[in-house]
Amino acid sequence: MAIIITFTPIAHAKPEEDLEFIVLEGKTGDIVLRETMEDNQEGYPEIVYDTESSKVFRRPNRLSLIQGALKGTVSWTGDEIEASDIERFKALNKNSVFEESTTSEAIANKEYIFTYTYGVDYPTLYDARGKWGLAGKASMEATVDGTRLLCTRSASDYTNKHIDIDVGDTKTIAKQEGSNYVFFPQKCSIGDTEIEQFTTKKLTSDSIDITNKGVAPARVVVVSK
Repeated sequence: MAIIITFTPIAHAKPEEDLEFIVLEGKTGDIVLRETMEDNQEGYPEIVYDTESSKVFRRPNRLSLIQGALKGTVSWTGDEIEASDIERFKALNKNSVFEESTTSEAIANKEYIFTYTYGVDYPTLYDARGKWGLAGKASMEATVDGTRLLCTRSASDYTNKHIDIDVGDTKTIAKQEGSNYVFFPQKCSIGDTEIEQFTTKKLTSDSIDITNKGVAPARVVVVSK
């Protein structure tokens, strides 16, 4: 099998050999589908599982919603995923804005579901959900036209953080540990420097002030590795 993607790639950047940024745009019903765990391994080293649950793994590729709305589903057969696995998955993926299945619902239906509509939900830099996944058949589905996802990919361990900047607003971003890259989903500016939409820049200063010059709120993504 293979990962099935019906979204359309509209922008791409590869600032390092081992780091990629891909913007995907989809209409209602478009999906990103992983049939099996083996589909994760192509082009990446061995899958890294959580130390407490063998059904929770670290994702080499992560999807951030930057526009629109989506539904995520992980399904399985049999009893290989237990309530403790769901609880561990939820604990690792801190969630304050997603609607999601309760643990009892997920176990009863053999299916974990979450839904989310993009909003200005992260006023400060916040750890992005999605570093850890459940070991089952998984999909992300656009639930409105014009949905956009940012896919980040690396074989190395890395961290994604989000901050939402409304149109015309300015936010300060501090440099994180390691090498930092900033993705701009809308046209922005840093001081007098204009930044075009879908640009990725390496962050070398201790902090930067970003102003959203675009036509919609901007979910700025900071990757550190």
